[in-house]
Amino acid sequence: MINKVIIHIGIEKTATTSLQSFLRRNDQELLKHGYFLPKSGGEFNQELFAKSFSRGPKNFLKRHGVFERSDQAKIREQLQRDIEDEINQLRTSPRAMIITSEWLHSKLTTAGEVNALGVFLQEFTQKTQVICYLKEQSALANSRYSTSLKFGSSRSFEQHIRECSPGITYFNHFETLSRWSKFTNENDLRCRLFSKQDLDKGSIFTDFLNQLNIVHENDSWLKPSALNQSFSFKGALIFRALNETLAGSKIPWKHKQVLSEALAGSHNFVTEAEYNRISEAFSSSNEAVRTHFFPNREVLFEARKNFCETDLLEAELYPKFLSSVQAILARSENQFNEDVVQEICNLA
Repeated sequence: MINKVIIHIGIEKTATTSLQSFLRRNDQELLKHGYFLPKSGGEFNQELFAKSFSRGPKNFLKRHGVFERSDQAKIREQLQRDIEDEINQLRTSPRAMIITSEWLHSKLTTAGEVNALGVFLQEFTQKTQVICYLKEQSALANSRYSTSLKFGSSRSFEQHIRECSPGITYFNHFETLSRWSKFTNENDLRCRLFSKQDLDKGSIFTDFLNQLNIVHENDSWLKPSALNQSFSFKGALIFRALNETLAGSKIPWKHKQVLSEALAGSHNFVTEAEYNRISEAFSSSNEAVRTHFFPNREVLFEARKNFCETDLLEAELYPKFLSSVQAILARSENQFNEDVVQEICNLA
C-alpha cells in the first residue's frame, strides 16, 4: 500500500499539458522526494483513469477504444496490474503516487464516476488528496475555443461562448468541487486559482511542487517549452475556415501540428457584454466557491479589465480567410502536403 495518492484533475485549460510535461521530465527528481508518477495511465495526460470510469459521451469513449462497458472493465484490470508492476520494480517504496489528467475534470461529470475511481484507488491507498486549479469562466471559454477548433469546430466565438453557463458542468466550479469534496476528506481538496498573481512565484510548476511541500529553487528541475498553445486572432479565423472547408474531414496529424504551431499566439475574444453576462450567471456559484474555499478573498476572481475589440473585424475578415482557404484546397483537391500547409500558414 502507498501512503497517499495525489490526484491532479486540472481543470482543463490551466496549463495542464505543460505541467504534465514538467512532471514527466522530472519523474526521477520527484521520486527522490518520495513521489511516484506511473506511466501506466498515460505518458503525460494519464487519460486511462478517466477513460476507465467515464460514462460518456459515447463519441469520446469510442474514439478511445471503448465500445462496451466490458471494455472499461478490461482497461481497469490491466491498469491495476500495470501500476502494481511499476511499483514492484521501484528500488524504494514511494510515499505517494501522483495521477494527473484534466479529463478527470471534463469526463468524470457525476459523483458516481468519481466514486468509482475512488473504489479503484483503494487497492493502492486509503488516503487521497485532490489538487485543482480554477480559471475564471470567460477566460476558460476563451482558452477552450482554440481547443475546439483543433478538434474540428467551425463555430464562431460568439456561437462557442453561448454554452458558457452554470448549467454546463464543465464551467461550473462549484459543481466540480462538490463532486470531488465527496471523494476525499475536505481538508485534502487543495483548490488553487490559476492566475499569475495567485500562483506561487507566478509559475504553475513552482505552485504545484509547493502543494507537494517540495521547494523548487535549484536547477535540477527541467522546464518544458510552452505546449498546447492557443491560436492568435488570425490563426483562429484561418483554422475555423479550414474546418468549415473540410466539413468533417480530418487534417493529418503531422500537418495539424505544423499549422497549430505556425498559427499560435494569444487573443482575447471575450467582449465586455459577454463577460458581464457570464459574471452575472456565475455570481452565485462562484460566491459559494469563495465562501467555502477562499474565505479570505473579497471576490473569487478579480474583475476583468481588457476586452475584445476585434469582434467587428472578425466579421469582416473571416469571409476573406474562408475564400482564401477554399481556393488553396480546391487547387490541391483537398489533399494536404507541405506546400499546401505552407500556403495556409502564409495567410497569417
